[in-house]
Amino acid sequence: MAKIEMPQIEDLRKKLQYNPETGFLYWNPRAPSDFAGDDPETRCRQWNTRFAGKRALSTEGKNGYLFGTFNGKPITAHRIIWAMVHGHWPTLTDHINGDRHDNRIENLRDVSYEANSRNMRLQHRNVSGVHGVQLNKRNGRWVVRVGSAYGYRWVGEFTDLEEAKAARIKAQQEMGYHPNHGK
Repeated sequence: MAKIEMPQIEDLRKKLQYNPETGFLYWNPRAPSDFAGDDPETRCRQWNTRFAGKRALSTEGKNGYLFGTFNGKPITAHRIIWAMVHGHWPTLTDHINGDRHDNRIENLRDVSYEANSRNMRLQHRNVSGVHGVQLNKRNGRWVVRVGSAYGYRWVGEFTDLEEAKAARIKAQQEMGYHPNHGK
């Protein structure tokens, strides 16, 4: 798979304005020199009338993240915000509170894939109410396990759901999971 070429950070800062209080991006006015082709003055005026000062990259994707196009290429707003504020592209950007629309910089962190997986929302199909607690339909017991970099760590089987939940929460705390994991 080819590596995606990311926009230059200075180009982001020139064309976008970030509001850290709201987490929103806005388009800055453009100059005629930003437009190629015939009549750049008219194209610039039209672009500024339509977009300058308005929200940028504010379309919600199927995955819930805000995105848009920059220089003709699709990109998520939270990655652009991280790059604009910190001056480098993140490995993986995690929304600490789990709200994919909350792009305030204090809600974003650059993490590894493993750290990101330790701050996941509870899946909608989960019946126990806690990650890693599943009902074994053959014996009616609650099976508890916790993911690690090496696979899964077996915690145990429990007849009581509340005991299973408590065991899972204790194990994930011991393994360094984020406190918001599963919320």
